[in-house]
Amino acid sequence: MLPTLRDGRGLDALGERTWSALPEAERAARYDKIAAGYDRLVSSNLYNRVVWGVPRARYETCFEAAFAAAGAGPLLDAGCGSAVLTAPVYQRVPVQAVLLDLSRGMLELAATRVPALPLVQADLRELPFQDATFAAVLHFGIAHVLDDPAPVFAELARVVRPGGEVHVACLVRSGRWLGDAWLRLLQASGEVAPARTAEQVVALLEPYGEVRASAEGSWVFAVLTVR
Repeated sequence: MLPTLRDGRGLDALGERTWSALPEAERAARYDKIAAGYDRLVSSNLYNRVVWGVPRARYETCFEAAFAAAGAGPLLDAGCGSAVLTAPVYQRVPVQAVLLDLSRGMLELAATRVPALPLVQADLRELPFQDATFAAVLHFGIAHVLDDPAPVFAELARVVRPGGEVHVACLVRSGRWLGDAWLRLLQASGEVAPARTAEQVVALLEPYGEVRASAEGSWVFAVLTVR
């Protein structure tokens, strides 16, 4: 079941469990065509250990923490991608959730992996949901792609109930030679924004509540408790 939408907002059905908040002319995204290749890379445990300095299993602890924070829900998976990393946790941890992404191609893959939950195509900078709708938000692996994540963080905080949590994980400039070099290469190819430090990510979240964070490898894992 979909949560309540903001006044005047509507969703168009794209499939049995998939809806779009975008005008038809804006429904294509660059990740539509590369979703399958993206999956193969980001799901590789070797890639994550060597390049980013963390095992794939570390990500699942981030997902589990967000699911636990949501409790009976609902949870917003804001930037769910293809669910290639989150699907195993969805399959073993019951949670009431909405999966949201800009890419319809990613959502189509996610629908095959998470068969019981609704999926919404929308812009993270303009979420279609009412204020204080969700018990928690998971925002994994997206902020390092954004030139300016501040408007997205503001929206994520807006749709979370006071006292609820926003779980953010993103790649950062860490001082690790390989991770930092790979981020520079991805930036040069237009895949990510200029790399921030963990401290800069935390500073962007602090206007919305209390933040606790840990830096691991080339990642920062941050939890915002919304005031």
